[in-house]
Amino acid sequence: MNIFRISYKTLYNWFTRWELEGMIGLYNKPGRGEEALFNSSQKAQIKDWAKQEPKQLKNVSQKVQEAWG
Repeated sequence: MNIFRISYKTLYNWFTRWELEGMIGLYNKPGRGEEALFNSSQKAQIKDWAKQEPKQLKNVSQKVQEAWG
């Protein structure tokens, strides 16, 4: 618990999944975490803007705000 800075319950859940499913049980399941803010075409556009102005990410952030709020 101290090494990973996790709660007892999390460690217990990890061991339980390890015993039931082996290594596969420790992988994150689909649907976990926060939903993506941008779709794939938006991500591509953001990457293009960042390539155009790699040292001006505030400008990129402004463009994102203007384009998609």
